[in-house]
Amino acid sequence: MTERTLPPLSELLPHGPPMRLIDRVIARTPDGIVCDATVSASGVFTESGEVPAAICLEYIAQACAAFVGLDARARAEPVRPGYLLACRSLDLSVDTLRVGDRVEVRVTRTSSAAAASSFSGEVVRRGTTIARGQVSVVLDGEAEADESSA
Repeated sequence: MTERTLPPLSELLPHGPPMRLIDRVIARTPDGIVCDATVSASGVFTESGEVPAAICLEYIAQACAAFVGLDARARAEPVRPGYLLACRSLDLSVDTLRVGDRVEVRVTRTSSAAAASSFSGEVVRRGTTIARGQVSVVLDGEAEADESSA
């Protein structure tokens, strides 16, 4: 899918501003997604023109949510809310990001079973990877869906 054929983030993520931190989906492959984000001066985590680099975990989580939402739409299923279940690792090479920094968020699904998926992700700023992480997400409502189909 190219950017021109992708739905707006409002159709993929339950987050609205100011908690929606990624700006758009750039590209999607069968196993991954690339999104971008810009650190905003009006962001809820911005202080003195900076945000803690740990925000990269939320960038990765929101990119995972966008991927799962696109995956559901491709199967003609409704987009369901999901939750960050675990962060098995998060390696940060910087302490902060500055207002105006543009980052590219890349995630790849490494495994999937029922409502849970695992992803590897990275956040890249000006061509340099500043964060790498391994996360697991789970979709809401899977138990109810399984029970109703039994």
